[in-house]
Amino acid sequence: VMTCRDPRSTIRTTATELIVGYGARPASFKRGPGEHVVDVPRGRRVRNETCHHLDGQFRKRHDATTVRCIMQAIRVHHFGGLDSLVAEDVPRPAPGDGEVLLRVKAAGVGPWDALVRSGRSVLPQPLPLTLGSDVSGLVEEVGPGGSQFIVGDAVFGATNARFTGGYAEYAVASATKLARMPRRMSFIEAASVPVIACTAW
Repeated sequence: VMTCRDPRSTIRTTATELIVGYGARPASFKRGPGEHVVDVPRGRRVRNETCHHLDGQFRKRHDATTVRCIMQAIRVHHFGGLDSLVAEDVPRPAPGDGEVLLRVKAAGVGPWDALVRSGRSVLPQPLPLTLGSDVSGLVEEVGPGGSQFIVGDAVFGATNARFTGGYAEYAVASATKLARMPRRMSFIEAASVPVIACTAW
């Protein structure tokens, strides 16, 4: 199975050579022991068979397979202490109605994260889950139905009513829980604000 890792959709394969089809122009082609990596635009399709790399140009061959996009996230598979946190590859989520997908630039840490991690949250928290509610980042995709945000907006806020999903390269957030970032504020500063500011207010 070939996968792509954002933000530049990296294709990994153990094939001797890799073909990229549909006219995609890769940004790089690296040869390593047992693995080849090539960056292609998100949503492209790649070839699952052997291919040829000639003078920086790739040519199509054989049947195509859809790229699966993955990301890194901090996950909890069982409630407990800090040792219950695991960094792992997971499928990148897609936004639904009233939601946006964020490319996370910073994520805040609060006492509620410890409650969720240890299983002491008053809200239902089905496992496995991704920790984190306070985030700042750039809008990568807008869900069906639209929102007040557009792709590229710098925003900050909370992810959802369960306070989860923020400790990842990408996070889905309810549009109503986000706001545009003030120009004078950094991403780290913005990620430290949401829940704390609402509590103070």
